[in-house]
Amino acid sequence: MTKHRRFWGWTAGFLVLLLGGGAPLAAQTELLHEDVLQLDLWLPIAPIPEGGLTQPKVEKAAPQKLLKEARWLISGMIFGWKVVYVPSDTARQVAEILEVKPQGEIPWGDPGLQVTKTWSDFDNNRFYASFLFTLTSAEKDLRSRWAAVELQTAGGRGEWVGTDTVEGRQKAFDQAVKASLRNALRPEVYNKPARIEAEILLLHPPLFGSAGGRIFCTADFRYFLTLVRPYAAY
Repeated sequence: MTKHRRFWGWTAGFLVLLLGGGAPLAAQTELLHEDVLQLDLWLPIAPIPEGGLTQPKVEKAAPQKLLKEARWLISGMIFGWKVVYVPSDTARQVAEILEVKPQGEIPWGDPGLQVTKTWSDFDNNRFYASFLFTLTSAEKDLRSRWAAVELQTAGGRGEWVGTDTVEGRQKAFDQAVKASLRNALRPEVYNKPARIEAEILLLHPPLFGSAGGRIFCTADFRYFLTLVRPYAAY
């Protein structure tokens, strides 16, 4: 029996385990015991037209868009996401399903979230914002408990066709989540599962990039498999 196969058919929610008390934390990782979370995020600026004499204008909504992205990512670094993934199977006429749903969100206007700096990099056509989030004791406890049980770490790279927007990055991020689970399961689950369910926590801010009409995302997670359901044998 492999580490992953032991989870087949198990549907107990991980947050119940996290919030249910128990022994003091044993497995400690520095990354999961930070007092503050820091992010540097950016959005592209339209380049200066050839022969233009003025600097490009930063979109007025850019700071608000990056604030939205910061709130989304920080929430995922504290509460995590619940993932449902049904791999496509042409022979069985099964279409792919991928759902990445937040398990909690920091509220708009949370006093712990601060914008510490904004600046424009016209050489690389980017507008940047730095964010600092100070965790409450309850948030630190929730995040650190992901280090208290035997969990695995996985990373992946996803991409999405579209313009580089916050919404497009979320689509690329979802694909990185899928890639991470596939990378984690591939060495030990040899037959394509019918359905995978997991709970994941973002370890640190992901890396985003864009080129040729595509958005790229690379991200690392702690994950807990709550269900790996195989196809029934005939």
